[in-house]
Amino acid sequence: MHKRHVWFWLSERGSFLALDLGGTNFRVLLITVKDRGVADMQSKIFAISNELMTGPGTKVLGQSCAVMTSCIASMHFVHE
Repeated sequence: MHKRHVWFWLSERGSFLALDLGGTNFRVLLITVKDRGVADMQSKIFAISNELMTGPGTKVLGQSCAVMTSCIASMHFVHE
């Protein structure tokens, strides 16, 4: 996995959801910023099928929403 850089102010704390829709993958990241600027990251990567890549944008959006819903539940993301 490639290194990821997350920029934040040192006063920020909590959990943040980040989304990355690339050409062939959809990545969902849960970044938890702790004390002293320490961050923990969980990620899940989902392949985007050729059908979705070449089809209408509404299908990509629908699939992305389903993936996010699944990830939020499995990563135990809770808004603080």
